[in-house]
Amino acid sequence: MKDQLIAHNGFQFNPRKEYVVFAGMADYAATTQFTAQFLQQDTPKEVEPVYITNRFLGPEFGTNVVVVNAGLCEKMRAGLDPRIQALTSAKNSNDFMAQAHRSYTVRSILTEIAGNQDRTYVNMFHGIPFYPDLGESVLRICADPQLYVDLDNKEYQRALAQKHGVPIPPGEKVDSRTELLKAFKSRYEGTGAFVTSLDPNWGGTGCALIDTYEELVADKKFEREESPYLILTKLSRASSPNCMGIVANPDEVFICTLSDQLFSDGKNGTSHAGNCYPATAPPESSEEIIKQTKKIGQVLASMDYKGFFGVDYIVDNQGRVFMAEINPRKQSSTPQSMFLLAPELNLGELELRAIRDGTFGRTLTDMPPLKTCCAYKETKARDTILLNGIVDNGTGRNVFASGDGARLLTSYLPGTTISAGETIGGILSVNESRDEVQAEIENLERMIQSELKIQDAV
Repeated sequence: MKDQLIAHNGFQFNPRKEYVVFAGMADYAATTQFTAQFLQQDTPKEVEPVYITNRFLGPEFGTNVVVVNAGLCEKMRAGLDPRIQALTSAKNSNDFMAQAHRSYTVRSILTEIAGNQDRTYVNMFHGIPFYPDLGESVLRICADPQLYVDLDNKEYQRALAQKHGVPIPPGEKVDSRTELLKAFKSRYEGTGAFVTSLDPNWGGTGCALIDTYEELVADKKFEREESPYLILTKLSRASSPNCMGIVANPDEVFICTLSDQLFSDGKNGTSHAGNCYPATAPPESSEEIIKQTKKIGQVLASMDYKGFFGVDYIVDNQGRVFMAEINPRKQSSTPQSMFLLAPELNLGELELRAIRDGTFGRTLTDMPPLKTCCAYKETKARDTILLNGIVDNGTGRNVFASGDGARLLTSYLPGTTISAGETIGGILSVNESRDEVQAEIENLERMIQSELKIQDAV
């Protein structure tokens, strides 16, 4: 009987190879190649990644791609060409992992791989139970699932920050939409506020800067009556940096990168659209961010947390630093940082060593220099674009111009429809200056808009 959750299975088991498995949303698939590069050093067998993910990947990922996507399966049964990625995807990472966990094809693949090698590594976006019955020979490269649940709570994060002397924006929690509307109208009307849904299903998209009561009433993210919400005082925001690190133990917390977050305004409000390197915060603010991130990493380590983590900050016009959120997992900036620091530093190796060994096995210096300035941005023209006319016919060349350090940008075959702005690791532009990055992204958007007009005319 056909597995109704599998839209594509390109994996063919070879007992003469070893495999490292990625299980998660496609945006993070590229991180696994760094894990594979490290594991290759310790075995004479060829090590290949296997990607269990929510949609088709570009040809540079190879053939070991297993697409778990119930919505796409339904469209394919209705006659949709499988090359065309109508992104009928899982609602979020948890939804996708639940589908993958129910798939007997995925179980069969993992069982076959685990039976052929001493240890099987499964690279995951965040801590979640995933086939725990396969035994201790399967190591999941992510935070402990229970720790992830405990830490991925904005109210708990604020209490944790306050306890350890990390500055946070003033604010208040309310327990319903009715209380939210009442509190905003009485205390924030005229000044505005940053409103966040504490519903974990919203993740990083469940927040918005709200200026008026009417905006709040109309915002669909805040329409659920029984959901708790967080209202933060509106600050004179100069920048919104993100600092990323890896925790091995309380004495080994490595700070990788500091970048500016980019945001876009869409139909569901303000959402994260990527990161730009390096961050623009004043030197004294950057030093404070690194110091506070190190402190938070040490607190996480005291709770036996291991692996990637990130902290979002607000820097106001006076240069003051406030912690906005802790991300106890990989982030959308993780693939970008991995590409930008390679090959001199393999963050996939450090993550695996931290989780497997509890140590990096070497002395590291925080904030290694980045070779380039990199920006990522999703274009919002349409859910999907057709790249005919942008990709050289028959060559599948890189869509986006590369600069120093941009060794892997996504390439696609002519006639393949993909999500707008999609690349390996979310990298759209790598250049030496921010002006060059911005000019290249704007040029890309004009190309996409022009291509869409051609399609509409046809």
